[in-house]
Amino acid sequence: MAKLNITQAAKTVGVHRSTIQRHIKQGLISCQVNGNGEKVIDTAELIRHYGELKEPATPDAVLHDDAMQHHATPDATGILQEKISLLEQHISELQKDKEEWRKDKEKLYHEKEELMTLIKQQQTLLLTHEPKKRRGFFSRLFGG
Repeated sequence: MAKLNITQAAKTVGVHRSTIQRHIKQGLISCQVNGNGEKVIDTAELIRHYGELKEPATPDAVLHDDAMQHHATPDATGILQEKISLLEQHISELQKDKEEWRKDKEKLYHEKEELMTLIKQQQTLLLTHEPKKRRGFFSRLFGG
């Protein structure tokens, strides 16, 4: 596996240099010192700790020049197109969900209006209905 300096390792896994240095100090990742006296980290160690790498994992493939960043490999282009397709599909599904929720909201609003109308009708009936007067014991007994 390739050995990367701290800056290259940070770019490869998508974190800041200070994060890599802190993880080395904490013993979370191991490093070695190369012939030039700089710390280097094996890409296998990066994969072990950080999982999938975000950038190419060889020192030569780490992009140093802005002009080089404009050239994507065919493989990277295919991956990006696949991700774009998945995102477009996800957006389409979210738009369908949104439309369904809008329809449900309208349906619930109409049901609420119908229920409010029924409640008002029932209140009107209750307020206009006069209860029967109860006849007392003696009036029932003597037919008064």
